[in-house]
Amino acid sequence: MFCTHGEGAEFHLEGVLPHPSGRQAIVIKRRKRRSEHVSDVQAVYYILDGTIFQCPGILELVTSRLSKCAYHLEKGFDDIRAQCERQQLQKFKDDFNLGDDADTPLPTSEDQQQQQQQQQQQGVGGLEPLDAPMEL
Repeated sequence: MFCTHGEGAEFHLEGVLPHPSGRQAIVIKRRKRRSEHVSDVQAVYYILDGTIFQCPGILELVTSRLSKCAYHLEKGFDDIRAQCERQQLQKFKDDFNLGDDADTPLPTSEDQQQQQQQQQQQGVGGLEPLDAPMEL
C-alpha cells in the first residue's frame, strides 16, 4: 500500500488463488482512497504465470457474453434453416419421384405449353383430330 492515511492511490493484494493445474493467480486491486476508511476500487488485476492482466469491467463482460450468445443463436437458426431447406427439397423430390441422381430437369412453363399443344394436336384421349367433317 502506498497510502494508509488520507487520500491517494493504493494497490491492495486481495489474495493468491490456487489453480487445479498447480498454477497460482494473484489478485490485486487498485483503489483510490478518499479517507482513512473509504476507498473506491478503480481496477482489478491478476497475475498469471508472470503476466499481468487487467480484469474486464462489467460492461465489457456483458457485451462479450451477449455477442457470443448472438453468434450461437444466429448459427443455430442458420442450421435450422438449412435443415428445413433440405427437408423441403427431399419432399419435393419424393413428390415427383426424383431420386438423388436424377438428371431430369424440372419442367418449365415453356415445356408445359409445348405439352399442351401436343395434347391438343393429338386430340382428346389420344384420338386423332378430325380434319374433315364426318359423313353419315
